[in-house]
Formats: sequence, C-alpha cells, structure tokens
Amino acid sequence: AGAVAAASAAQQEIELPVRMGVHTGDAEERDGDFYGMTLNRCARIMDAGHGGQVLLSSVTAELVDGGVVDLGEHMLKGVKEPERILQLGTETFPALRVATRKSAVPVVLTSLVGRDELVGQVIEWLATARLVTLVGVGGVGKTRVALAAAERLESDQDLTVFVPLNEVSDEEEVLPALGRALGLTAPTLDAVAIALSSRRALIVLDNCEHVIDAAADLVEELLAASETVTVLATSREGLTVDGEQLVAVPGLDGSGDDAAAVALFVDRARNVAASFELDAGDVTIVAEICRRLDGLPLAIELAAARANVLAPRELLQRLDERFDVLTGGRRRRSRDRQKTLRETVDWSYDLLDDDERHAFEQLSVFAGSFGLEGAEAVLDGFSAADVLDLIESLVSKSLLNAAVVDGFHRYRYLETIRSYAEERLDANGSTAEVVDRLHGYLVAEIGGAIDQVHNGPLSGADRLRVEIPNLRRAFDHALALGDVKRAGSLIIPFAGARSAIDWRIHGWADEVLAIPGAVGSPYEAELLSLRSIDVWLDNRFGELREIADEMMRVAESGPGVSFGVLLNAMTVSHLLGDDARASELAERFGNEFGKVSTGVAGRETWFRHIVALLPSDPDAPSVVRDDLRDDLASLHISESELLRGNAAFLTMIWAYTRGDFEEMREQSDRAVQLGVVGSGNWFGALQAHAWSQYELGRFPEAIRTADEDIEQAYRHGDRSAMIVPLAIYAMVLKALGELDTVAIIRGRLPRRLTVLMIRELAEIDRWLASELPADRRLELASIGAQMDPRELQALVHEAAARYASAPFGPYLENQDPR
Repeated sequence: AGAVAAASAAQQEIELPVRMGVHTGDAEERDGDFYGMTLNRCARIMDAGHGGQVLLSSVTAELVDGGVVDLGEHMLKGVKEPERILQLGTETFPALRVATRKSAVPVVLTSLVGRDELVGQVIEWLATARLVTLVGVGGVGKTRVALAAAERLESDQDLTVFVPLNEVSDEEEVLPALGRALGLTAPTLDAVAIALSSRRALIVLDNCEHVIDAAADLVEELLAASETVTVLATSREGLTVDGEQLVAVPGLDGSGDDAAAVALFVDRARNVAASFELDAGDVTIVAEICRRLDGLPLAIELAAARANVLAPRELLQRLDERFDVLTGGRRRRSRDRQKTLRETVDWSYDLLDDDERHAFEQLSVFAGSFGLEGAEAVLDGFSAADVLDLIESLVSKSLLNAAVVDGFHRYRYLETIRSYAEERLDANGSTAEVVDRLHGYLVAEIGGAIDQVHNGPLSGADRLRVEIPNLRRAFDHALALGDVKRAGSLIIPFAGARSAIDWRIHGWADEVLAIPGAVGSPYEAELLSLRSIDVWLDNRFGELREIADEMMRVAESGPGVSFGVLLNAMTVSHLLGDDARASELAERFGNEFGKVSTGVAGRETWFRHIVALLPSDPDAPSVVRDDLRDDLASLHISESELLRGNAAFLTMIWAYTRGDFEEMREQSDRAVQLGVVGSGNWFGALQAHAWSQYELGRFPEAIRTADEDIEQAYRHGDRSAMIVPLAIYAMVLKALGELDTVAIIRGRLPRRLTVLMIRELAEIDRWLASELPADRRLELASIGAQMDPRELQALVHEAAARYASAPFGPYLENQDPR
C-alpha cells in the first residue's frame, strides 16, 4: 500500500506523466540491487501503461483499499499465464499497450484429430528455423496443422497473420494478399516492411503451390527485411529458399481400432448424424475406407459427411467402384495419391443432382467468400428460394463452408474443392459466361455500396471490403482480355469514395492504364483520378499537380468531366493550397452534380466552407460564410453518416477559428466516431483531435493521439497520414524548448503543410531560425530527413521523458505554458 501511495504522489510531482507499475512479491538482493521474476513482471506491467497511468498487479491491488479500475486479463511478454491488471484512479487512458498483439488467424470450429505430435514438431522447428514449410498433397491437412501451430504460438508473438493465397489468381497478387492480411491500404513491400518492423511476427502463407516463385521471393524479402519475422508456409512443394526447413505432412494413420483416421471419421460422422456409432465389424470397414483414401483428412471428412445416408459398408463399396489404387515407384505413387483425392471429390460430385452440380461449378468463380445475393446473381435460372436450398445442400455435403466475414454471413469453398469446381466449369466451357455474370453483380454491388457510403450508413465500406477477392478475380479476367472498359468499370466508382473508405485497390488503376489502348480511351481521365489517390497515399505530393492537370485536360477534351474526376481535382487543389482553384471547382461540382443526391450536394457544401474557414495563405483571414449555420444544421441531421462526420469536422474547424478548443476537441472526437478506420476522413479527424489537445495544453494526450495516428498509418500503409502527427510532436516539443529534436523532426516534414497547422509550422520555422545557426539547422534537418517516423516517435518520447524529474505543474493542470 505504501508503494502504491508513493506512485500516486510521484505522478502529482513530476513534470511529464510517466508510466508506472507496481507488483508485490519476493525479490533477490544482490550487490546492492534487486533481481528476480517479481521485478520482471513489474517491468512488464509498467510497459503496458501510458504516461500518467499507474498500473497494479492483482496481488498488489488486493492490498489497496479501493480506488482502482479493473482493466481485465492481459498477456505480458515472457509471462505464460495472463495477468489481471488494475489501474489506480479513474482517469481515462487508451487501451493498454500490451494489447498490440494482433492475430489474423481464422478460428476453426472443428476439433483437430491425430495431429498433436506433428504440431509439436512444427513448433520445435519454428524455434530454430525462420522458415518452416509444411509440404504434402492437397487435402492432407497442411492448413489445419499450420493454424494449430500458429494458435499455440500466438501468445509469444506481437503479430500473427494468416495469408490465404488460395484467394489470389496470379503471382502479382501475392504481395497485395499479405498487405490485405496486414490491413494495409497500400500493399507495397516498403509498407509491409514498415508494418512488420520491430515486431515478433509469425506470417502464415497458406497454399503457395500455384504462386510458388512469387511466394519464395516474398519470403526472402521478408526474412531479409526483419530479423524478428518467422514464416510458416504450406505448399505442395518446397519454396527452395535458403534456410528453409521442410516438414512433410503425412496422411492420418488408419491402422488399429483407435487410429487417428478412424477417430476423425467418427468425429465428423457425428456432426451429421449425432447417434452414429461403430460396431466391431464397422471399425475394420472404416479403417479400410481411410486406408483407401490414403488417410487424407479432406477425403475422410467428405466420406464421413455421407454417414447419415450411407452405412460404412456402402461407402466402401462406392470407393471400390471408383478407385483402383496403383503401386510402384515413388513418382507413380505420388501421382496416384493426388488422383485418390481427385476421385474422392469426383465421388462427392457424382452424388449431387444436376442442379447441385450446376451450382457447385458456377459458384467457384468467387475467389473469396460470397453472400446469397452474389450467388443469386451468378447462378442462372434459379429463384432466390432455389439458390438458398442449393447452398444449404452444398454446405451440408461439406462442399461449402459457412462463415461470418466482417459481420456478413458468407460462404466459401475449401481451396481444393474450389479448384476442382473451377476445372469442371472450364471443362464445360462456361467460365467466361459465368464470370460475365460475376462482373455484372460486382458492378452493381460496388455502385450500391458506394451510394450507401455517400447517402447512408458507412457500413457500405464493409460491403466493399468483403468483395475485394472476388473483385480481383473479375478484374484479372478483364485484364487477361485486354478489356479496358470491363476492368475500369470495376474500380472507377471507387474514385468518389476515398475520403470515406479504407483504400483496397492501390495500384490497380496503373494495371489498367498499362493495357494497350487505355491511354486515349474514354476511361483514361477516371483512371488517372484513381492514380492521383494512390500517389496521395504514397505521400508523393510533388506529382499530384501534374496528374490532376492531366486528368482534367483529358476529361475536358473527351467525354466530359465525371463526378470522380472533378471531386479528386477539387481535393488535390485543396491539398496543394490552391484555394482559388478549389473554390472554382467546388462551385462547378455543385452546379453539375449537386442534384444527384444529398450526399453529393453535401460534399460540395463541405468544400465551400472548409476553403473559407481554412485558407492556405496563413496571412489570409478565416471567413465564416453567411450560410454556414444553415448548412451545418442540415448536415448534422443528414441520414448520411459521411455528411454528419463532415458536419462535425466543419464545426470543429469553425471552433478553431474562434479559439474554442474544447469545442474543437469534442467535434473532432465525434468526427472520428463517424469515420471508417483508415479512411481519409478518419485520419483527418484524428489529427485534428490531437491538434485540439495541443491547443488546450494537454500535451501528453496530444502525444498519445499522435502516436495512435502513426500506428494506424503504418497499419494502413498511408504515408500521407504520417505528416500531421509529426507536426504535432514538433509543436509540443517546441513548447518544451526541445530545440534539437524539433529541428530533426522538421527535416522529415514537407516545406509547408497544406490544410492544417500552416501557421503553426511557420512559427516553428521562425523559432528555429532565431535559435539555431543555419548550418546547424541544416545538419539536424538532414538527420531527420533520413529517419523513419517510428524512429522520430521514439525521439519524441525520449525528449519528453527528460521532464519527468522537474516541476511540471502547468502541463498536469492542462494549462498552456506557452
């Protein structure tokens, strides 16, 4: 209790809030210092907190008379069991820093049978090898073993990511697939390296065989880029990367009454027939079934799924009718093992009726998951009720899996089953026709989702996200045809929604522009509009003006200026500080598109007012238009979450111009809540929230919010979103007098900002010029220019920590000491 009281008192006395942790236990005294697990655990508890926060272990909390908040159980680095952590006092802080571990490993609902020993071996290899590849025939259970190993290792990792390469159709999509699994909006190798930097990460690359060269190249890059990354791959052949440890995944043992293969058959049979039991004679029959299926879990599960309609002896007879298992050399046996699996799926296929076969084949055009509406669009000649019945039938026969993806009830194939179904579809010559229907569905779905983003709830962004693998499937088909119109129709609608959605199509526009005939086509301007968004996200602002001018020139000399082109030209002008051009384009935007929908009209309203309130010229006065109050009243009650978020943003900026920073903070928080994480609007609101905290003199909160922005920018691969939080750091440290650190950060920032904090950056420049010689400023700036934002973030924390031992009252009392 005395230590807790001391920690509380210390937080009141030190200048800058620091993290504190208190744990109670035995410690070993040696050479005037203390050692042992008690101190280690205390350090881990402290590391989980934030500046100004005092954290207690559950043991310590029992010795305190109230005044604590239970934060729940958390996994601490180096501690096997979860620790319940409590906070001293009721002040609000962000989530504990220990919660940075992220798992993207799918949850498997069925039990793992007969693989404990193999999973243990995989874990042992992962302790010594940075690349472990599980190899074996399709359907042998490589994915399931990898997931089990990843799940058991999850608590030892900062990050665990599952990359389903079965959803990609060519080698160019391997890196983007990893980017999507990491939640990156710009899936470049640089963005991936940034997201993985300084993290103990386990990357599970699943189903590498059809993109083996690209997967091998990516693994080499990942292992070279970070010493803390480990890769667990599954493939039908090794990646042949230096240092690779191959682990063969065999079929399950089928010999004996308690064999793993038999146990798996019984377990899965009871999923479809709860009363299923084996008598002594049936055990031998099931063991023979499993032997004939080479112990392959997928084949066994497909056979067991018929246990509700066929007895074991009938199942064996059907296998006898279909299989003639060959023996001979290793090559022959390997080939026939694959044939065994194929004939197992053949057998399941033969049990389907004509309508089920039709559905089974045509639904394989979905590279990812799909919903009922998608299935209805792709399946020709069936009513909605028929489609539902067909899907339920395929799920019950283990040919489709049901899953909840981003809150939507969806269906997906196992990779092997989808490959088989695709082959059947190709064999009957129907692929092009069915992909055409997929294309039509996606065009309509994208249009509907984006319209929802503009005019209704922002869950339309989730609708877009779950369709990305299918969108890529149809997009690749259009690219293969060299069809600019088809490929463009799938992505051009995204141009008008960047501010409201997280960007998942980075680089796709350039792929279309590379098709012969794309340049000079009616779609060139809109494709250039998409390219401008990619360039913006890459923080290549120097290229934006040229791209914006070119897309407007092409549009005006061609079919006319579209919604997306004009919106992005208006956005670019605003970003680059060209207020006159932005205002001119906003007026034109309202005249040409304002009557399309409330959402479109609201975007024009937002631009008119934001340019007036935040002029790019720091010497120009802020202008409150006469119609601002009426427009805000209308936007605040809009059915569109996007427009309500815009209203909060406008109100926030208006509050800033009046010096009402508390109102600015409240409205920016509201705008954050109304945005899609990773979208342009969301980042802008979060940055303004940090800005308002700075203006209120709440420097620790400003730094924490800027930290969150930096972390999310890394996660989404958005380099443009890293600029403002660095400026926030510089402004706080200027107030603390940290001259050299501010000069270093200034070297990483652009010459001038374009929308937010123009005056503040100019003040920093004047301060540095008055306090530092020119050569010293250039020296420090050159250092900062070479530093990564995370390195600068560490410098900021180090500089702030220097104030922990001096009086810091004004900051703790939320006063502005400037």
